[in-house]
Amino acid sequence: MSSISIPTVRILIASPNDVHDERQIATHFLSHLQAKLAAHLQLEISYDDPLPATDTSSSHLPYPAHFDLIMCIWWSHLGSPILPHLTFAGGLPLCRPNGVVYESTVVATFEEALSAYESASKPRLFTVFKTAPLNPDEQQFDIRLEQQQAVKTFRKKWFFNEQGESKRHYFQFQHIKEFERLLEQQLYPLLQQHFFPTQSPLRWTDSPFRGLQSFPPEQAPLLFGRDQAIADLFKRLQVWNFQANTPSFLLIMGPIGCGKSSLVSAGVLPLLAKLNIPYQIFRPSAAITDMVAGLKVVIANLEPATTSASSSSPTPSKLAGILFIDQLEELFTLATLSN
Repeated sequence: MSSISIPTVRILIASPNDVHDERQIATHFLSHLQAKLAAHLQLEISYDDPLPATDTSSSHLPYPAHFDLIMCIWWSHLGSPILPHLTFAGGLPLCRPNGVVYESTVVATFEEALSAYESASKPRLFTVFKTAPLNPDEQQFDIRLEQQQAVKTFRKKWFFNEQGESKRHYFQFQHIKEFERLLEQQLYPLLQQHFFPTQSPLRWTDSPFRGLQSFPPEQAPLLFGRDQAIADLFKRLQVWNFQANTPSFLLIMGPIGCGKSSLVSAGVLPLLAKLNIPYQIFRPSAAITDMVAGLKVVIANLEPATTSASSSSPTPSKLAGILFIDQLEELFTLATLSN
């Protein structure tokens, strides 16, 4: 089955066990965000848990440079210590260039990600520190307090200069609700800014209000508030088989004037154009009297897509394309259609 190719953003979440709830919230947020961004990005989420290797005596940690975005979350300790035989994927050792072993797997992920970003501008870092105080009545409070101090020392080393001035950006929160707001207000815009396909600036001099007229594909920048509906339609298209000998049919129903035509023509079709997937628009009334003859002309223009050398989103081979039949009710309301 062929599928539509959209940009994939590989995200690695690294965190110690004391922020397990925050990791779960981040996972849930990204899963929810995936549904919202289905027409724009594919989010692929991984974790810094060691991956089993073919050799049972060792295991591998995901290598940060292979990802697009690294999210590190800290609170009261730096993370699990480096165990014997643990390496990065590909067999790379978990130690600094001078041979010193990292304090934890999360520290290793952060430092390797930062080094990769400074040399290749990838991956981007989204670093978060929880600042909630520890409970003095809990067991081993003194040990946890010492571990939390190590986190503060780490933060001071990597995020402040000798004068105490900030040299690198990070986020902080105290409570779960603050963390949820942080993800919504900071992570979503970061994905939009750095990973969304680039678009030309919107310049429009005419009135953006169309009344009962639908928005054509060239007015896609004026269509707002339909992201979820576009994503739902796009997800349907992703699971279809577009081979020429196995066509599929999707019916969009709704009251007159609710925006069905605009949803497709200014929402879905511009997305297909960006992905180099051919489409044709057809209205039964355009066939005059012979529906079959009219369809033959339109379908003949649906040639298989070819990927140009400059295309950033390769199109799967043998894609036949999409035929958008607008105002389908004309099949039943036009007396002039005899065939």
